[in-house]
Amino acid sequence: MKTKHYIFALALLLLLVGLGGWWQYNKPARDLNNEKADFSIPTTELYEQFTQNETTANQQYLDKTLQVQGVLKEISRGEDGSLNLNLDAGSEMGGVTCEVPAANIPEGLALQVGQQVKVKGQCTGYLMDVVLVKCVLVL
Repeated sequence: MKTKHYIFALALLLLLVGLGGWWQYNKPARDLNNEKADFSIPTTELYEQFTQNETTANQQYLDKTLQVQGVLKEISRGEDGSLNLNLDAGSEMGGVTCEVPAANIPEGLALQVGQQVKVKGQCTGYLMDVVLVKCVLVL
């Protein structure tokens, strides 16, 4: 009789794990267009916080929605039509990199190096640059 209970419990556990996996796989992607920024910060200050104490900065900013403002240092386009914006952070060693998916690029957008911009994105951490993904331009 106990064997039936164990089999039932195991089947129920597998069903719950399967449903959880299915839900995670089909969960809609995060849309930052309508999401309010958790923090609004200049690129120089954000970069400085990550270079001074990466652990503390990760605890504060990782996976949060950040709105950063800074001077556009470099623009490149990815193979998928996305924009990669490198914002000046007051350091020769790094900056803030913002990946803007093609779907988030406004029509007729004309960006120029040296231009002041505001970008909202999800912080994924620090790798020589502070990296923001799923970005939208704040116009």
